[in-house]
Amino acid sequence: MVLAPAVKVSVDVTKVLKMVIIHDLCEVYSGDHWAFKKKKLDKYDVEMIGLIKIVRNLPAKTRAEFVSLWEEYEAKETEEAKLAQAVDKMEVLIQHNEASLKTWNKKERWYNLIYGDEVCDYDLMIKQFKELIKKESQKKLIVQ
Repeated sequence: MVLAPAVKVSVDVTKVLKMVIIHDLCEVYSGDHWAFKKKKLDKYDVEMIGLIKIVRNLPAKTRAEFVSLWEEYEAKETEEAKLAQAVDKMEVLIQHNEASLKTWNKKERWYNLIYGDEVCDYDLMIKQFKELIKKESQKKLIVQ
């Protein structure tokens, strides 16, 4: 809600928020995927199965909307999906920066400096915000 007005193009904030929430709903069944681990080949399928389980008892129109929003998020083609993807990645890094360095494993120490770069490059303001998060990570690593 804070970042949407600052990106270069107009986005439907409600749609972005729905995408972010629906994206995480799948993980109730599929589990969360650690970003620094190799992506599972069946991640898409496992998350889709999880989403179908969650929405199966909803009205058909709502069910179709949720699946459509999840597919749009995964495709990363619309401005809303790009922002939702970027926010999802940056949120993880902000959480790490707020947590004690003792909670970071060795892989996270270097991965936090590059994670999400590819999805944050689409917009100058988002890229700059990502750089600020990276600087906080670097500062945390140096202070250790």
